[in-house]
Amino acid sequence: MLSARERKRLGLDRPITRRDFIKGMMVGAGSLVLSGCSGSTFGSDTPPALTLPPSVHSYFGGDTPDTISTCHRVHNGESFDQGEDTGEIYDLVVVGAGLGGLTPEEKILLLDNHVDFGGDAQRNELTVKGQRIIVTQACDYQWAIGSEYAQVKKLWDDLGIDLSPTSDLALAPEAYHEHLFVNGEWIRDFWETGYNSVSSPWSKQVQDDYDAFWEIMESFKWEPWAQVKAELAEWDKISFKEWMEDVNGWDPQVTHLIDMWVRSDYGAGVDTLSAACGFWNFTGGDFVRYKWPGGMSGFARHLVNALIPQALNGQDVITGNMDRNALDSSENNVRIRLESTVVEVRHEGSAESSDHVLIK
Repeated sequence: MLSARERKRLGLDRPITRRDFIKGMMVGAGSLVLSGCSGSTFGSDTPPALTLPPSVHSYFGGDTPDTISTCHRVHNGESFDQGEDTGEIYDLVVVGAGLGGLTPEEKILLLDNHVDFGGDAQRNELTVKGQRIIVTQACDYQWAIGSEYAQVKKLWDDLGIDLSPTSDLALAPEAYHEHLFVNGEWIRDFWETGYNSVSSPWSKQVQDDYDAFWEIMESFKWEPWAQVKAELAEWDKISFKEWMEDVNGWDPQVTHLIDMWVRSDYGAGVDTLSAACGFWNFTGGDFVRYKWPGGMSGFARHLVNALIPQALNGQDVITGNMDRNALDSSENNVRIRLESTVVEVRHEGSAESSDHVLIK
């Protein structure tokens, strides 16, 4: 939750005009010319082959030190060289190739500072005793989509994804298990019963507070809506961490436990998430989950396959080997350029008369 001063500093108080997006965007410089910023050059029609370094598997959501270092330099006010003008012009440039960015049309370039697309919906691929294993790195699963989200449901239908209860992707509540590796051993079904097992390292107080957390969540009713809406408005003013520790007085270890869960769902911690959003996430009872190997990276791969089919070239969407050179081919209407950190966006001339936006 940003203060009014911080929102103004970031420019969130200013409207984004249609001119900023529709009149065309000119890419000004490639990330490779920026010292300390890895990536492919903006001017190359055939970027070099992309390989995922082993270190990427050690960081949440693909945020390796190399990935975020340039962002920290921007935040610290460091200036960058002018770079090389590649002369590329697009109808729209999207900064970020997460799930929100992967739904464009027209002639579009998506720029992302990570080594893979999907944003928080990334996956790890490991080889264990000769067996290929695809596992979730961040976003884990999709809830059933309600009738009020007709456009979202249509997108999934258009992609050919079955979200019926009989789908191969469907996991009933009783079929979903989460185990935690603590102090050198696995605690089975940690969130359900394992936290108070003999193997649990947490004190009786922490276990009791954790029970109290779930008692509130499981007993919460979303009606009458007028009353709930008023409560949510108040909870939206404080973080989920403040609600747990200051309002309820629970042990910080409980906050830490819930924080692990929240980060896997949102990519943000309980100190960032509002209490209202926390309630929205943890209440409402059991639901069917839809899950691919590798979590929501499966949805990202479906989107990329629809936008750039030559990247998979007819292979299975989930298990196929992605041709990452094809993502940024000059023949595409939609191009995805990875390892490209945007450090500056400005109008060419005055904002009132400019026909282009320059991106460095």
